[in-house]
Amino acid sequence: MFTNNHLIGLKVKNYTTTSTVTAGTGAINTITPPKGEIWVIRNIGVSVASAGGTTTGNHSVRFFYDATDITDLDNDISLYLVQGAHDSAIQIDYFRMIGNDSEKPENQVEQVNALFMGGMIATNSIPIDIIYWNGTDGDQANDIYINVVVEIYKEVL
Repeated sequence: MFTNNHLIGLKVKNYTTTSTVTAGTGAINTITPPKGEIWVIRNIGVSVASAGGTTTGNHSVRFFYDATDITDLDNDISLYLVQGAHDSAIQIDYFRMIGNDSEKPENQVEQVNALFMGGMIATNSIPIDIIYWNGTDGDQANDIYINVVVEIYKEVL
């Protein structure tokens, strides 16, 4: 993939959020490789239970390049989105996104190509932000499980 860069290995990184995400707010986890490394995301596992006791709204997991303000993401570079209604879970696993509200890309073939065929590359200067947004009318007290498998390359300048 990178002709002038050298493969170092694979690593599993955990970005699980264990704190409560209140209604109308989000939690951000940033994938930032150390200087001199390029990380190519090869697999992602995300699991978020529905926010219990909610009656309306939706919640989502979104991937952005270097999001500047999670309350106003309209001007940031969105990579992927999976969204579920207030009473449904969200998952990304086994090369598919599962959310009953909306997904971007919309079909499974595009999801596989986008997520796992070299579509997400992080560097120290251009990290990838994984944002959980709680747009429901209740707090999300369940853990937000995020595991990422990265292929690590030594950056050659």
